[in-house]
Amino acid sequence: MDEKLLDTLIICPKCQTLHSIVELEEDTKAHCATCNALLYKEDACLVDKMIALSLSALLFFIISNSFVIVQIDLFGSEEFMNVPSMLLHLFDSGFYIVGLFLSLFLFILPFMTISIYLLLGVAYRLGWSGAYAKHLLITLSNIRLWNMVDIFLISILIAMVKLVDLFGLHLDIAFYSLIIYVLLDIYLSKSIKMFNLWREYERRYQ
Repeated sequence: MDEKLLDTLIICPKCQTLHSIVELEEDTKAHCATCNALLYKEDACLVDKMIALSLSALLFFIISNSFVIVQIDLFGSEEFMNVPSMLLHLFDSGFYIVGLFLSLFLFILPFMTISIYLLLGVAYRLGWSGAYAKHLLITLSNIRLWNMVDIFLISILIAMVKLVDLFGLHLDIAFYSLIIYVLLDIYLSKSIKMFNLWREYERRYQ
């Protein structure tokens, strides 16, 4: 099939029905004709929303990795846990493969993803090079689904439920920052689709 023709089509993520892309008015949505799933929407504030959400998420991500997540009172001694110390402890204990994977999924890839969202928004707003914006889009498409911080947060909550009756647990600022970051990241990924980012790229650079 012709590549230009493919650029005018979109497939439903739920039922795989093929649709032609049509121009929408501001703040309107296109739904699948078969299952009524959301295909895409026209958001006049897409760039500003992306900058605001990604900047906020980046701030809370930095806080969650810079301070203590939870303090554990263990038989009279205090243990402090945060992401960097946990990763360093894994490497010091010889768990290099586990430490490497957790470093990628809990720190490196989430930081890259949220930074690319921010850089892409700034690139659109300031009219930076189209080649630079395209490179950011391709990178974002490949890494954005590998963010595992939400799973890490769930594992912390499960561990807390099991340990709360055995040890004294004190939540610190990084724990609440981690929750806010995860919520912002989920909202960002759900409200700003790759389809809309590519459409914005086409409007600005082609």
